[in-house]
Amino acid sequence: NCKFQHLCTCNIKSSFEETNEAIFYLYDEEGGQNQTPSKIVNNGEEFHLTIHNETRKNIYFVKTDKCLIVEEENLQKCDCLVFDEKQFYFVEIKTCKSGRRAERRREAIPQLESTIDLLIKNKIDLNGFKTTALICFKTAFPRIIQASQKTAASIFKEKYNIELAEGNEIIFL
Repeated sequence: NCKFQHLCTCNIKSSFEETNEAIFYLYDEEGGQNQTPSKIVNNGEEFHLTIHNETRKNIYFVKTDKCLIVEEENLQKCDCLVFDEKQFYFVEIKTCKSGRRAERRREAIPQLESTIDLLIKNKIDLNGFKTTALICFKTAFPRIIQASQKTAASIFKEKYNIELAEGNEIIFL
């Protein structure tokens, strides 16, 4: 369960949610002392990531940062995990001003790696999943997943056998 229920402004005060909506949106409020983790938001609200689920199967959402993993662990972590029975996404949402995308990308990679390492350390087996580490930047138009910088992506793939990508849209098949 959420480790910050006394501070959290989420509608569902749990680190784990399940939905079978055909389309839903994730938002992560970044910055400062804010204790609100990433969350599912309604259409029309501000969002960073769009998730398509046209077959309306169960999609699972785990709020890792500022919810499941406590800050005292002094551990970098990605914002959330999104998965079904076949696909698994480690998601780090970044906001940035023009010209800072490369810097924010460099910040995101260790957060994704640290979360992957934590799952490996806790013997969570991702074999059998198509697994992607996704860096999400908010843009005014949908961006389907693209391979992140080739060098970083190839190092990431070699180290974890996980695709490193960038985009703001996930499609579950």
